[in-house]
Amino acid sequence: MRSLDSSPVWPLLMAVVAASIVITISPAQAVRNAESVLRRETLDSTTWKAEQEADKVVALPGQPPVDFDMYAGYVTVDKEAGRAHYYYFVEAAEEPEKKPLVFWFNGGPGCSSIAWGFGEELGPFFINPGGKDLRLNPNAGNRVANVLFVESPAGVGFSYSNTSNDLVEVGDNRTAHDNYAFVVNWFERFPQYKGRPFYLSGESYAGFYVPQLGKLIYENNKKLPVNETINFKGFMVGNPIIERYFEYWGQLDYFYHHAMISDELYKQIKIVCNFTRENQTLSIPCQYLLYLNTSQEYGIIDHYSIFTPTCSNLTAYGGHQKQFSQVCLTRSSYSSIS
Repeated sequence: MRSLDSSPVWPLLMAVVAASIVITISPAQAVRNAESVLRRETLDSTTWKAEQEADKVVALPGQPPVDFDMYAGYVTVDKEAGRAHYYYFVEAAEEPEKKPLVFWFNGGPGCSSIAWGFGEELGPFFINPGGKDLRLNPNAGNRVANVLFVESPAGVGFSYSNTSNDLVEVGDNRTAHDNYAFVVNWFERFPQYKGRPFYLSGESYAGFYVPQLGKLIYENNKKLPVNETINFKGFMVGNPIIERYFEYWGQLDYFYHHAMISDELYKQIKIVCNFTRENQTLSIPCQYLLYLNTSQEYGIIDHYSIFTPTCSNLTAYGGHQKQFSQVCLTRSSYSSIS
């Protein structure tokens, strides 16, 4: 059992990030990886209870009292490479034994699920101004489900690899298989959740992560005895990235028709930028124009909520931008689905 009372709040929630570059894994290798994961010996009750107890979080610094349990720790996804994903698990506030299990992935690629998902969106707490204590989130996900936040892929947030090249040669395909290994191995540590209705969820680049992991679970379930399958019920994605062409042009058209960017910049982007799926890397001139779009043209307007009053305190805004850069990495190109 670990106590986090002596630690400051933000170091627990902030994280480092990694790039996303596609690599491929052959179908035969994918099957071998899955079989290797599923051959892991079932832990006896003494072992898994001890592992759970070791991962139990007594309290975060400055948190209000709660009646639900929380766990956090590492789950190995590739023993040979030394890759492990970090998770933070929050049991449902009421009757957790009757509630479904939901895994949450933030996007990016490269965004921390702890810093964003847990710390600012659907986690049980929000951080109070000043960063010294926490308050309850009235719309926390654990009001309706047991929620697990996953830092993925290795190199994002607290997740890591002992193979340095893993932080460069990473893409959607390997991430999906690592996430599948995480799911299987986490259930070995928390076997009481094995038969629970299970959902995947996420936002932004999780529009790739979640469906690809869901497909792996579905396909591997067909190879397993019924009593060993994952009780996968479905997935949920919010504002998902599903295709770069529509993602970029949807945003740019929205900004342009709401007078957030100039006619000149909009026309230049249309001429210079190639957002087609086949073009995996945006040109330097295109990246510069997109930088102008986000850094200068629409200024301090919140592009997620453009009618929200802007913050006139530039120091506060600068702090928010610094915070974003610490927990999330936006990429100029996306990995293709392989």
